[in-house]
Amino acid sequence: MLPDFLVVGPPKCASTSLHFYLNQHPEIFMSPEKEINFFNRHYAKGLPFYSKHFDKAKPGQKIGEATPEYAFLPFAVDRIKETLPAIKIILCFRNPAERAFSDWLMLWDAGVEIDNFQTAIDYNITQMKTISFGGDAGAQIWFDRVNHLKQGEKWVRSYIQAGMNGNMLENYLSLFPPSQVKYIFLDDLQTNMDATMKELFEF
Repeated sequence: MLPDFLVVGPPKCASTSLHFYLNQHPEIFMSPEKEINFFNRHYAKGLPFYSKHFDKAKPGQKIGEATPEYAFLPFAVDRIKETLPAIKIILCFRNPAERAFSDWLMLWDAGVEIDNFQTAIDYNITQMKTISFGGDAGAQIWFDRVNHLKQGEKWVRSYIQAGMNGNMLENYLSLFPPSQVKYIFLDDLQTNMDATMKELFEF
């Protein structure tokens, strides 16, 4: 049992809400654990680890999961394409500045981010000059970032990358046909939820 679709984020763009709303549909099964993080953190554990998250799905249900980090990590996009080439992808975009601040605030409250917003953004800009999240090297950088929690400049940030909506969409459309990629906007979900969710259910 493997997913038919993924809500790939990016972070702080309603993936939790979408996971909840999609799960209300009787013909959809969302993984009980949101953010399995298989393609970004647990890929080495293999498909048996991944598939066990969906073993309670009923016959005929469409299976999905939501992991926001899949949106902006090119190595994760490559892994998704290699493993699930027929998968459908859902992205939800938000004003990049609002998204970045919301992301920073969450990590600040959690004690992971120890620098103020401006300093964190400055570090992010500097890191982007030398750090890429592409390929095996990018996967290792992302995997190793937990070793630098609460270490200021050493901790790898993604506030900017996770708001580069055009780049994220291009990454997916470079590997998947448009018929497999659906994007919505947070504003539409907030102001016209019924119509927006109907689009997603039809997709």
